Amino acid sequence: MRLNSSLWGINGFIEGVFKMSTVDYRLGVLNALEESATEDDVISTLKYRENVLNALGVNFIQDDLTSTLKWREKVLDGLSGGWSGGGGEINLQSKTATPTKAIQNVVPDNGYDGLSRVTINPIPNEYISPSGAIEITENGTIDVRQYASAEVNVEAGGWSLDGFLNKTEPTGEITINTVPKVTLTGYTGITKVNILTRFTSVGGLLSNCTNLVTVYAPLVTAGGTSYFCQNCSKLKTVVIGSPNTRLAMARTPNVEVIDIVFGAIASENFAYDSKLTTLILRKNGAIHALSSAASAAFQNTPFKSGGTGGTIYIPEALYNHLGDGTDLDYKAATNWSVLDGYGTVTWAKIEGSIYENQYADGHPLLHMTITQNLTHCASSNNASSVELGKAFTTTLTADAGYSLSSVTVTRGGTDITSTAYDSATGVVFVDNCHNDIVITATAA
Repeated sequence: MRLNSSLWGINGFIEGVFKMSTVDYRLGVLNALEESATEDDVISTLKYRENVLNALGVNFIQDDLTSTLKWREKVLDGLSGGWSGGGGEINLQSKTATPTKAIQNVVPDNGYDGLSRVTINPIPNEYISPSGAIEITENGTIDVRQYASAEVNVEAGGWSLDGFLNKTEPTGEITINTVPKVTLTGYTGITKVNILTRFTSVGGLLSNCTNLVTVYAPLVTAGGTSYFCQNCSKLKTVVIGSPNTRLAMARTPNVEVIDIVFGAIASENFAYDSKLTTLILRKNGAIHALSSAASAAFQNTPFKSGGTGGTIYIPEALYNHLGDGTDLDYKAATNWSVLDGYGTVTWAKIEGSIYENQYADGHPLLHMTITQNLTHCASSNNASSVELGKAFTTTLTADAGYSLSSVTVTRGGTDITSTAYDSATGVVFVDNCHNDIVITATAA
C-alpha cells in the first residue's frame, strides 16, 4: 500500500499521535498507509505489526512479529525502500539549531514532508549562566562574564589627569604617588600637592590652580624632571628634590621660596614673580648655570636691577669659595656676576644642621613611622621608620603554642591587608610607604 499524504500527512500525523489512545494511534498509522483496518486488526499487537509490514510490502516471518527489534528493523527497511503517498516520494529535510534564550520551533521548510534530523549545536559562551564571585585587587582588564558578581578592592593611588576627570574635583592637600606625569589644570580647590613618586623621569603641569600654595616633590629620581607652574596666583613655596630639574615659574606673583636642585636656570624661569625673595640651590660640587639672558630670567623680581633684593642659598662647599675666583665661585661664574649687579643679592650658605638626615643633594630625608602592635607573636623587622616612598617588609611568627589569628595592615589609616599580608607565609610587604604604617597582629 502507499502513504496517503493528502489524507493524513506526516506533520498532521505526528501532531495527532500525542492526542490518541493506542487503538486510535494504530488505526491512524494503518490509515496513513492506506491500509483498511478495524479495531480487531489493531487490538492484537501481532496482528497490528503484521498489517503494518503488509502495508509497506515487506516480506517477513513470524519471528519478525514477536521480536520488537526485528519488527522495527523491517519497518525501517520498508521505509528506506522508498514508499510514497499520494503518488510522490517522501521529502525529508535535515536542520541545525543553536540554543538561544528564546523558544525556537524547528519545523521543515515549505516543500518538505518532514524532518529527518535536527542537530543541536553547543550552548554559546554568551549564554552560559554566570555563577560564583571574583575579587579584583589590581587595575587592568579582567573578563568577569562567567561570574555572578565582582567585588573591586583596588587601593586608591595618586591622581592623574584621567583620574581627575572621573572623580569629584579634589580639594585641600593631595598626594600623588603612582603616576610619573602630573597634570593639574584649573583645580581651584587644591592648596598643596605632594608628589612622591620614584619614576625615572617625573614631571608635571600645574596651571590655573588659583588656591595652590605649596608644591612639595622632595624625592630624588634617576632622570630629569620638568615642572611648569603657571598662573597659580597663591603659590608661595616650591620644593623639588631631583637633579637636572627644568622649572618654569613665570607669573606666579606670590611665590616667595623656591628650593630646587637645578641643572640650569633658563630665560624667563622666574619672570614676574614679584615676591620671590628666597632661592635655595642645592647641588653640591657644581655651580648652577645661568642663562646669558639673566635679565629675562629674573625680570620683574626683587633680584632685578632696582629691586629690593633677596637671598640665594648655596651649599656650604660652594659658599666657602665666594669671591676667591675659583671654578666654585658663584660671583665669578659666567652671568651670575651680572645678576649680582642687578639688585641687592645676599649670598648665604645652606647650614648642614638644617636637617638631621639629608639626601646627597641636601634635601631632607623624610621617614614614615612603622608601628607594630603584636600580641603573642613577633616580627622579624623591628624598624620604627622607613624612608618615604620605599618598601617595608617583615615576617610575623606566632609564639610557641600559638597561631596567628588576626593581622591588619594600614597605610595612612587605609586598610591594605588584602594586598600587603600573605597569611600562608606570615610575610607583610608594603611596596610604597608614602604614609605611616601600622601593623596589628594577634596570635591565639
